[in-house]
Amino acid sequence: MKEYENSLLFWDDWFSKQEAEKIDSTIEISPIEDYMMKEFALNCENVFDYGTGSGCFLFQCAQHKHIKYGLGIDQSENGIRLANETVKLSEPSKFGNLEFKIGCEDYLSSIKSESFDGIICSNVIDVIDHSLVENILKEFKRIVKKDGLIFIKINPQVDVNYIQKSGCVEFAPNMISKDDNLRICNYDSQYWKKMLGKYFELKYYIEFPYNGAKELNRLFYLQNVNED
Repeated sequence: MKEYENSLLFWDDWFSKQEAEKIDSTIEISPIEDYMMKEFALNCENVFDYGTGSGCFLFQCAQHKHIKYGLGIDQSENGIRLANETVKLSEPSKFGNLEFKIGCEDYLSSIKSESFDGIICSNVIDVIDHSLVENILKEFKRIVKKDGLIFIKINPQVDVNYIQKSGCVEFAPNMISKDDNLRICNYDSQYWKKMLGKYFELKYYIEFPYNGAKELNRLFYLQNVNED
């Protein structure tokens, strides 16, 4: 899908223009999300962040000082560069237990089964080629431990008015692009609940505002319940 390939180039270029900064204060994103991240972090020791970007969510998770090891992967070379530079700039005692690597969905198969007791996936599965989503979730199911937690955030669903006013187009059913870059797989929350429910048990579903926007972000807090 060319729109997805274009979006990967777009975000790598965006990260290339950012500069790493030392983290010397508590990371706060939004009150509800911050609270749920703390709940997640205090119940996980080994955390995997898929589509980590420059590592913001994994850094936030690590600040709660409970996790022993965190691995973040992303296709963006510049995003991973930023994350690794942030580790170097900050106190080693804070983030020395974090590792960031370049990788995409193919990387998942190299991870041992039940290696992590927590997975973060923020604004990823709704902005990629949708044909990849099922395989990614299957891999999450394999690599997370029984009773492990999964923290998935998804962008707001957008309506026709938003699409028109923002200059976006629906180039395929539920596929929204701008300037030929994939922006969102525009499915409703029931669709995502059903999709995620194939693999995990939904513990909490929360809608919340982000950066003052009227549209509500969606947080799925899930668990890999032991089916034995």
